[in-house]
Order: sequence, then structure tokens, then C-alpha cells
Amino acid sequence: MDTGLSELVYSLICKNPGIFKYDLYHKVSEIPGFTITHAEFDDVIFYLRLYHGIFVMRGYGYFENEDKFHFGGCNNIPGKVVRKKGG
Repeated sequence: MDTGLSELVYSLICKNPGIFKYDLYHKVSEIPGFTITHAEFDDVIFYLRLYHGIFVMRGYGYFENEDKFHFGGCNNIPGKVVRKKGG
């Protein structure tokens, strides 16, 4: 995987907190002269989760882990913490 691709996707997540995964994919695809497959995009999302702790679940923002959802920007993720519903 191209590390520049993961940096690009990470920067788009930071600039668009709460973006849906579908919309994020289209933002990446709309960059002139740039193409990405869904498989490559999924690999990037997996990489960001594995190495940077960024979860894009159901398309919403940043997850410190699978139990907490944070509203806010990258690197400094202050703000409201919302627990997942259910037991």
C-alpha cells in the first residue's frame, strides 16, 4: 500500500470529522488524476485502524476503540465521548 494514500485519507478524515465512509471514498476518488478501488480504500481504512487507532465505523468520525466515539479533530481528540448503545 502506498503510504501517501493513507496520509491522504487520514488528512481527509481530519478535515471532515464525522464523514461517512461512502462520502470519504468519493472525496478520494474525485481528486484529479487519482484513482482508487474499493479494495484499496478498505485496505487504507484497515491500516489506519491498525496503526493509528482510527475507526471509521458506520462512517462516523474517530473511534479511540470500538466502545468509544469521539467528536473532534485528529491528533488532539477532545470532546464528547459517546458509548455504543447496547450491553
